[in-house]
Amino acid sequence: QAIDHKSVSIKYLATDRGVIKFGDRENSFPSCKPNENEKNANGIYLRWNCPYYGMVLSNGTYIYNFGEDAPQTVQFETVLDIVQLPEGPASQLFVALQEFLGIECRTLLLKGKGKTMFCNSAMDIDRIPDFTLKVKGFDMTLPGKEFFEPYFDETMGKNGEHGYISKIFGNKNTNRVMRLG
Repeated sequence: QAIDHKSVSIKYLATDRGVIKFGDRENSFPSCKPNENEKNANGIYLRWNCPYYGMVLSNGTYIYNFGEDAPQTVQFETVLDIVQLPEGPASQLFVALQEFLGIECRTLLLKGKGKTMFCNSAMDIDRIPDFTLKVKGFDMTLPGKEFFEPYFDETMGKNGEHGYISKIFGNKNTNRVMRLG
């Protein structure tokens, strides 16, 4: 189901069990496990991993489909307001979005985050499609326009350019894990 508003939180039931809450909906996803490498000083897990096997746009176009037998990992954490993907899947998503919208965007590299896409102000942000993660045990639909924000690119021309930048990043240091937060 679509997320009501931009809100992701985790309520801990024990150090290794919790409930992931999206928007106003609270659900338990038994396929999600705590990331054993990410604990705070009190032993509470900071990230949770869930297997996902594909991503599809709201028009039914698959961006990628790994198959249920070869899932990748989506990692939830509450301290980020971005999505981080490995470079390959991020590039596939950027191409699919541009084809869907019938526009051409540029790739920008932001230090510490990775590659993202910048689209000029002619892009209709309300046309950005929702995308659904096919996660084992549930499908999670994310509102696409929530992952773009106004941005001024000072590197374009002598006056710069206004437009939108994606909060989805392709990072060469991210290996087979999608991070949502």
